[in-house]
Amino acid sequence: MFKPYASLLEGKIEHEARQAVLLDNPIAVGAVGGSGTRILAQILAEAGVAMATPSNDAHDALEWPPMHPIIHTDKLQSMPLETRLRAAFWGLEFLLLKRREQLGLSGRTGWKVPATHLWLRELADYFPAIQYIHIIRNGLDMAYSGNQRQLSMWGEYVGLHTQFDDTGRAAAGDAMEYWLIANEKAMEVGAPLEGQFLLVRYEALCQAPDSELERIFSFLELDIDVAERAALADRIRPTATLNRFRHHKWRDDFTQVQLQRLEALGYRP
Repeated sequence: MFKPYASLLEGKIEHEARQAVLLDNPIAVGAVGGSGTRILAQILAEAGVAMATPSNDAHDALEWPPMHPIIHTDKLQSMPLETRLRAAFWGLEFLLLKRREQLGLSGRTGWKVPATHLWLRELADYFPAIQYIHIIRNGLDMAYSGNQRQLSMWGEYVGLHTQFDDTGRAAAGDAMEYWLIANEKAMEVGAPLEGQFLLVRYEALCQAPDSELERIFSFLELDIDVAERAALADRIRPTATLNRFRHHKWRDDFTQVQLQRLEALGYRP
């Protein structure tokens, strides 16, 4: 474990800061897990962004704080959560700078961690010029995803009490509820972050990759020429699991209220 985080988990604050000093404008990519964040992280890295070290095949950031123990470790409960989060984000700032130096780059830094959206408000307080890209994918498809890691780890954190079966899976209705809560909250927190929050629909990214990448690069103010953008867009392919919900009895799995909330987020069956 990286030293800033190991110290924090021992109850020691290595550096106290209310805001980032050396790195105030990182790029963050998040979503409910399984929404297509991996390809965007790879594209940003190829576009010259000093992305955090991939910790796995999904390209989740190795430098990201160990949020679960930071939040839940018993010995830290006497320390205000706000203090713990600021210490964690200072560690992240420090490690991102180290990563950029290792890569020999001098521009923007960034990370991809799907659960980033859970702390978007706190991240925006610490990194005043952060730009966050939130990828959203049809909740009907997401409810039947095999990727329920975020629901398992953070469902209770957002107030959802989920029952998991013997294989560790939650019902589609619970997966949909987490998707709804997570995306509703991300949109609520992101709304006042003018110029700092961008919603990208996974379906649009697959259907019109070049125009969506143009929109993303414009948002980030990254100067990528047309030929390079086209080459990057060519790497984006629709997944075979698009519209997988049609192979399930989805009308029986979700309440009418859930379907109305789904539609409010831009999706209808």
